[in-house]
Amino acid sequence: MVKTSVFKDLEMMMLPISNEAQIFEDKFMLTDNLNVPDGTAELEKFCSSEYPFKINFNMILFCVEGCLKVRINFREYRLQPNSVLFALPGTVGECLEYTPDYRLFLIAFSGSMDIIAANSPMALDMKRYVSNNAVVGISRKEVDECLMLYRVMNGKMQHSDFTFKKEVLNGYMQVLFAIGYQWLADNKKHTEAFCCKSRQQGLCDDFLELVRENHLKRRGISFYADRLCVSPKYLSSVVKQISGRYAGEWIKDYVIIEAKALLRSNRYTVQQISDMLNFANPSFFGKYFKAAVGCSPCKYAMGTNKNGLSRTDCRISKSE
Repeated sequence: MVKTSVFKDLEMMMLPISNEAQIFEDKFMLTDNLNVPDGTAELEKFCSSEYPFKINFNMILFCVEGCLKVRINFREYRLQPNSVLFALPGTVGECLEYTPDYRLFLIAFSGSMDIIAANSPMALDMKRYVSNNAVVGISRKEVDECLMLYRVMNGKMQHSDFTFKKEVLNGYMQVLFAIGYQWLADNKKHTEAFCCKSRQQGLCDDFLELVRENHLKRRGISFYADRLCVSPKYLSSVVKQISGRYAGEWIKDYVIIEAKALLRSNRYTVQQISDMLNFANPSFFGKYFKAAVGCSPCKYAMGTNKNGLSRTDCRISKSE
């Protein structure tokens, strides 16, 4: 059986789109709710979703007013005015709550959009940092500066007869990336985090990236330690020191949230879920899940789905 992610995928074209949104070749999007009377109406479907989303594009979200609470890669963040959220492809996110006055503007682009600035050495450093620090606080002046760039790009995209839109977008995105890099460099703490990063911090970052890529197939710490050329004991110790959690806990959380999404979908039997998550058998999966969540997979599914699982589905996990 092919092992695929079971989070609810969030594609770029699923984002809340206002009448003012501008889209280029379904690869680049500008959207906001700055001038919309009920600016939070479209956010409701994301806050009410039963599953986390796996974001399949790059996103830069600027908070102008109000407050938005999100969970990004298992960490909770609160976006307040003058803060920026960065999300990379593969990010697992949940919208938890928001205030009625929440106002934002957002830039999103897919991996297939050839944004030159997004592939520069400068941008790669930024990506490494924001993969573990999704929200950055900036000044109101800096928000206004980015909003100006946003509006200039928006204006160019509205001109149907303008031939060089891609070139213009690349140019302004290069400016935006340079500004973003300066945000981090201006802050001493951020500078130490991504410019003068210790070997331990780098090891932890590399481990988390490997977990995001491999948790469906690999749950053992030894696999990640081998890939990183360190011992399992040393890896777990460093990850605990940097992140406050042991390596095994990170791996388990990624596996369990995938399992929860599968069970909530009410589309698969426990046997199928066990196979998709690469467990030896349903019994082993059931024990693993119960140790982490406190109940069997079948009971969890019946408690979170309105219709529950069928009796046949539950019998498959009888040996739990």
